[in-house]
Amino acid sequence: MTTTDLRKKNFHIVVAPSSNGKAEGLLYIDDGVSLKQPKVTEIAFTYANGELKAKGQFGYNAGVKVAKVLFLGISSEPKGVKVTGGSFKGFKYDGSAKFVEVDVEIDIKGAFSVKLT
Repeated sequence: MTTTDLRKKNFHIVVAPSSNGKAEGLLYIDDGVSLKQPKVTEIAFTYANGELKAKGQFGYNAGVKVAKVLFLGISSEPKGVKVTGGSFKGFKYDGSAKFVEVDVEIDIKGAFSVKLT
């Protein structure tokens, strides 16, 4: 798979909390070609208390979406999921591996959040 092909794939976000139950990360997106970028997207992710929040500057539209969010270290099945800034498609819980996989459709054009309820 080339970098050009990879840029056409939707994002899958993995949330791997530390021992304090929190996580954070950054995502930078540009066109991947230009030396001087006219527009970029820079997203800061934070996770605490079962909620992933994404805020930042959304200047470059990559034409892809967030399609999945995988929450690791989840010891009990959530009752539901709330998504802001996009749509919720469904989730699955794996109690033996302690993760929740959430199917979403989120355009990377503004702030969003995914909360386990």
